[in-house]
Amino acid sequence: MKALEDKISTKLSKVSKNFDIFNMKVKELDTKVDTKIQQLIDNDNRKRNLIVTGIPPQENESLNDLIKALSSKLGYESSPECRVYRYKGRENNNERPIVIQFSTEFHKQDFFTRYKKIAKTLNLGMFAGFKGKNSRIYLQHDFIKTQYHINKFAIKMLREKKIISTRIIQGFVYVKVSSNDDFKPFETVKDLENAIAIIVN
Repeated sequence: MKALEDKISTKLSKVSKNFDIFNMKVKELDTKVDTKIQQLIDNDNRKRNLIVTGIPPQENESLNDLIKALSSKLGYESSPECRVYRYKGRENNNERPIVIQFSTEFHKQDFFTRYKKIAKTLNLGMFAGFKGKNSRIYLQHDFIKTQYHINKFAIKMLREKKIISTRIIQGFVYVKVSSNDDFKPFETVKDLENAIAIIVN
């Protein structure tokens, strides 16, 4: 009788342990799903944005006037429809980028394409209140954290000629690793590294 009880107890212990492992895996999966959903929501909020850096805040500044001046330099007769604001930060913080939120992703991409054609000619002195200032200003996509790192790595690989090209589609970085590949997104930098390693080897 004692042997039977011990056997039953051992089996129940194993079942309990397996159940705990199952619960742990379910919780891990729930966390991954929640994280992915949050990333998609965050990305959807950012995919129409461009970030402008290199323009320090001024007292009583008009961000709309800044964007009008920038749009004019990019060849627009009038500024594209957009909302403009600075990232919140501490008072007197000169590192608060400007966010341009366009009405559509198409308008954002057109603006960025025009910027890339003359990027090296744009400097702070083109804006009212900054006459004589020759420091560069920069535009970049408003990526979520994971896509920012993937894009940074992809640009490095592009310069080293280890990939063919990159595209930004709805806020995600798509990479054409080899001439025989289609453009495709990657979840992590490691995934992109592995794809490049396969081609190299």
